[in-house]
Amino acid sequence: MNQKLAKSSSSYLREAISQPVEWRIWNDEAFAEAKNLNRPILVDVGASWCHWCHVMDRETYDNEDIARIINENFIPIKVDRDEMPDIDRKLQKAVYEITGQSGWPLTVFMTPEGLVFFGGTYFPPEDKLGIPGMKRVLTSVISYWKDTKGNVEGVKFNQLKNTEGTEIDPQLTTESILTYFDWDFGGIEGGMKFPHPPVDSLLLAEAYWNNDDLAKKAVYLTLKNMYMGGLMDQVGGGFHRYTVDREWWVPHFEKLLIDNAEILITYVNAYTYFRDEQFLDAINMSISFLDSIRDDDGLASSVDADSEGVEGKYYTWTVNEVKEIFPENPERVIRLFSMDIPGGEVEGRKVLKRKYDNEEISKRFGVNPTVFLTETRRRMLAERMKRIPPMIDKNKYSYPNFRAVEAYLWAGELLDVNTTWAQQLLKRVNKITRRINSGGEPLFEDFAAAASCMIKAYEITSDEGLLDKAISYVDEIKEVEFPPIEEQPSFSPTVLLGMIILKINSIRPGTFSESLLNRITGMKAGDPLFSSGLALLRELKRRGVAHIVITGDDENSRKLLRRAVSLYYPLKVVERVKGEKHDNPVINSMLTKTKGNGTAFVCVGHKCSPPVSDPTLLIVRPES
Repeated sequence: MNQKLAKSSSSYLREAISQPVEWRIWNDEAFAEAKNLNRPILVDVGASWCHWCHVMDRETYDNEDIARIINENFIPIKVDRDEMPDIDRKLQKAVYEITGQSGWPLTVFMTPEGLVFFGGTYFPPEDKLGIPGMKRVLTSVISYWKDTKGNVEGVKFNQLKNTEGTEIDPQLTTESILTYFDWDFGGIEGGMKFPHPPVDSLLLAEAYWNNDDLAKKAVYLTLKNMYMGGLMDQVGGGFHRYTVDREWWVPHFEKLLIDNAEILITYVNAYTYFRDEQFLDAINMSISFLDSIRDDDGLASSVDADSEGVEGKYYTWTVNEVKEIFPENPERVIRLFSMDIPGGEVEGRKVLKRKYDNEEISKRFGVNPTVFLTETRRRMLAERMKRIPPMIDKNKYSYPNFRAVEAYLWAGELLDVNTTWAQQLLKRVNKITRRINSGGEPLFEDFAAAASCMIKAYEITSDEGLLDKAISYVDEIKEVEFPPIEEQPSFSPTVLLGMIILKINSIRPGTFSESLLNRITGMKAGDPLFSSGLALLRELKRRGVAHIVITGDDENSRKLLRRAVSLYYPLKVVERVKGEKHDNPVINSMLTKTKGNGTAFVCVGHKCSPPVSDPTLLIVRPES
């Protein structure tokens, strides 16, 4: 048993404790050992949810011959990308610069000084389907190392900076994204489909601000097809990581907390804009998934793609299984989930993809679509619960947890769902750690996500202590070097920080300097697909945040709060002021006018609306 890995809190590392490869963990000791022995370092980066990581572990790293070559010639290090996302991002970028490849598993060859000189993704033990085998790769690297005596050329992974790229223009970024848009199925053109919440958020904002019909059509088409397709778990809720086809049908079945958090926020925004009941259903299904992986201490970081050693077995179905569950009328369910047409097969089983939207369900089956879907899912979920489920990684990393709690609070207020567990969790948070409330050195992204979450909790509860926490977390990171703008697929933590600053300065003007925000909005970035969040932030800085102030502590103020939460604006902050005085002079004047009665004011930039007391009349208008 590998004692170094056995002591790790990482699920992914602990899975490898019996492998013949003598894995080390990523630390100074491993690099010092490589330097003393003058050996190259082999790094395997993966995650417990990653299907092909399991395949490579099983086929390649469990191979005794390959393990012997590695142990005798390399210092092998295993990295959990969920535990060390900062290391993963740098290694991914370095390998991509050298080979044009990235992803998981990530295989990296580097010097003891940290110079990445070769890499790739999945390597089988022997050559297969045009992919070089690991034995051949290892032999080539060993020869290269000996021939060069370790003086290799490569990319210094820890010196990669965000110094290259161009200034980001929001409108040009939108135009560039739409150039590569798939107008048949939504999303970005290509053989595989990934959700891109920052892209959807930018398109939604452009549709709202500029009445851009193309942007509006694009984001609606994308989100509807994600919801109808196999990307969403049609029975239990939540979204898989991506699909291997352009129709959003056949996914890689892993579910990541961070992906589901960002996607839930996107659907909340989309519902407040489109008022489409199907997006509300997507929100409900996402809440159901989050409920299934949470306890009082937070949410699990991921759900594996495999169960019983087979990818997707837990989520896929046969026609005979459906007939057994619905003996009275199986054909409706078979047709609803596209089981009567070619496509969507995995290991001889079908991935469920909605063929009919709500209107078509009503028209074709003569039923209430909400009632029909609820009952269908209930019966199929009950049957699925009898199966052996995929492994859940119960590590509760702070960054995805805070993003998910923020999404849950927002969606919960929209749906009138009890969010007490989330509020209680945040009350216990004081010092930010890598794992929420359980230790580990925090990353930049942990502070940013915590601050954003605390602001959302302040909006819901009016607890000033939560806002104070958010400000203190920004204070912790405002002087450090900001991470590069990379959105794959969630918002860059640096962009998230910019949005936090805009919100806090709306609530408490002057808390953070303009120069701090300019440090972020002035950053450069490359591909518009991975920098759309920065484009959105730049436009938000120009147009302003929607600050909805609600005065009073009566039932009407509560109704106004619910209404305010359900209104769309690309970035808004809702503040319910229950007292008679406020430090902000503008809000203080509002309190004087309303005398404690439930009243709302909408401020965008430096303009505020007249007071509104009727919740049905509360609106936010685009400002230019």
